Amino acid sequence: MNTSTLPDIVFYAMQPWENEYPSPSLGLARALAVHTRVWYVSQPPTWRDVLTGSSKRSRPAGVYAERGEQDSTVQVVELPAILPVNALPPSSKIYDILRARVDVALNRSLRQVMLEHGVGDFLWINMFAPTQFVTVDLHRPALSRTYYTIDALETNWYTGRHGPRYEAIQCAHSDMALGTGSQLGKLLVSYTTDDGTVSIAPDRVHVLPNAMAADIYLENTDDPEPADLRGIPHPRVGFVGNLDDGRIDYAGLLAFAKTRPDVQLVFVGPWNHDAATKQAFDATPNIHLLGRRDQRECPAYLRNYDICMIPFAINDQTAAIYPLKINEYLAIGKPVLATPFSEDIQDFRRNITLAPIEDWGKLVEVTIDGHTDAQRDANVKRASENTWADRAVQFLDLAGYATARSLQPSPQTI
Repeated sequence: MNTSTLPDIVFYAMQPWENEYPSPSLGLARALAVHTRVWYVSQPPTWRDVLTGSSKRSRPAGVYAERGEQDSTVQVVELPAILPVNALPPSSKIYDILRARVDVALNRSLRQVMLEHGVGDFLWINMFAPTQFVTVDLHRPALSRTYYTIDALETNWYTGRHGPRYEAIQCAHSDMALGTGSQLGKLLVSYTTDDGTVSIAPDRVHVLPNAMAADIYLENTDDPEPADLRGIPHPRVGFVGNLDDGRIDYAGLLAFAKTRPDVQLVFVGPWNHDAATKQAFDATPNIHLLGRRDQRECPAYLRNYDICMIPFAINDQTAAIYPLKINEYLAIGKPVLATPFSEDIQDFRRNITLAPIEDWGKLVEVTIDGHTDAQRDANVKRASENTWADRAVQFLDLAGYATARSLQPSPQTI
């Protein structure tokens, strides 16, 4: 039973709860659970994922209680596997028919869960899963419907196949649309549906940026130096995050490592790029790939870097990014070196060193020496104003449910 005066919140998220790195949906869901009961519905695997063993889900369909913030609980819903349809050609009738059948199956499974657990009124959030739950047909209509995007769909081959078209449809069906960055907000405003009408009015589109978990990055300050860092000399320029295909400037990093062999480049996070690049990284003496770590272990690595880096390539994908890690880095109090990849990262120019990666070699000492106590305090203060707890309050305020903490500034309206 929901003991809050607020309605339940039902998240449908592309990112699974059992994710290998932090995500906006996980952060916001945990923070919202402090205020009301939250149902986090992980996008299910496809039948193909199950048959090939490529599904990352480690437990069967069901409902699982998971940790939120401040000892709250998130109800995580794992739905049965669904028909794989993404590989079908864009705008094909067969895709539209089969995608609609997937929606019927998703609604049927989730409706059963909601009825079994006595869910009453609820707010609906679709988090970056535009092709699913286009029709929301549960045990009762949602009090409001929100679509929340975290990336530029067209810049990725998988999400770009059908995503942009259905993101426009999601906006048309939603009471509110949110983006984690400025460019994403502008993108949502620009959408039109197939008949040429504007998908959603600009006054219903808002930027609700990425943030960080205060209990992890601001409160745990006495962690010992991780054992796998102790043998790596200083200066250390380090990264924590997903080493994926589209965002990281791998060529630039290899050139930086070659230019400054005295600087150690340290990476904590899963490797999701090609094997040839990994081989090149492994063969470079001052590059250290330490692998994935649990999020609660990450602050200890950050505190033992001399510089925290965001080595993003400058391209269409990164231009839409407000990086989740920027506030995590600032909260730790270390200097930050980043490429000027987006409008949102450039908004932090007073807090960090921004420069093309080819200039990083001559900026290591400047970045470290210029990081005064006053700068550190200013960075920590800025990060403390950008927590998921703040975003949860801002979301509830936008949804029409003001709380005692909602005197903070509202997010930007496009």
